[in-house]
Amino acid sequence: MKLSEQYLSRVKAYLDAAAQITADYNAETEKAKRFEGSAGGRELMDKARATRDAALKTEKEATVKAIREITAAMRGNVKGRKIQAPTQEQINILTVLKMRDKLTRDEIAQAGNSLADNPFCLSALDEIAHSHGLTYTGKRGGMTAADALSHIDSLERNGLSMLQGESRFTRAPADMGDLMTRWANFSYAVTTDEWGGQHTVIDQDTTGAFAAIVDGEGADA
Repeated sequence: MKLSEQYLSRVKAYLDAAAQITADYNAETEKAKRFEGSAGGRELMDKARATRDAALKTEKEATVKAIREITAAMRGNVKGRKIQAPTQEQINILTVLKMRDKLTRDEIAQAGNSLADNPFCLSALDEIAHSHGLTYTGKRGGMTAADALSHIDSLERNGLSMLQGESRFTRAPADMGDLMTRWANFSYAVTTDEWGGQHTVIDQDTTGAFAAIVDGEGADA
């Protein structure tokens, strides 16, 4: 199973287990209510509470261990990945851009179209654009190691927040897209359809690049 799938599976398993433990506890407390006020009733309540707390503690400890192991393996895949060498055409584009005294937004955008599949080249383009007071906002077909590590940090941090009962993470991720946006802190993009309606969508290129990197798949980038 891929590391991204392992994380998704582990989060779902914990939330399902916690829900079942809570349901079992509620069922036992309902039984204890029949003896409310008696020593036997208090004993049943104490036993139900202790059973719930012990079960949750076991699940939390196992999940903390799993989340840290999975995210550590993800970081290992990112750090072990080599930089994809730029093509001669990409080197030429960056060289010419550096020689220019003045650049326009359109020129930065056009250059980005030719560099989009190489995150290392896009980082260089970002620096060039910044030196001219501009920002490249176009397509990014890859992902830098720094960005990937930042999203992995989010996965680890948000997974541990789930164990503390933070309300944002009490619902399991519905799928990998939900995982990427709500747990790995990727942003939704807004698109406009042919009728003028606006919709929020996940940037499949970016999230796909992230999954490939953390899962140790594909060519080096």
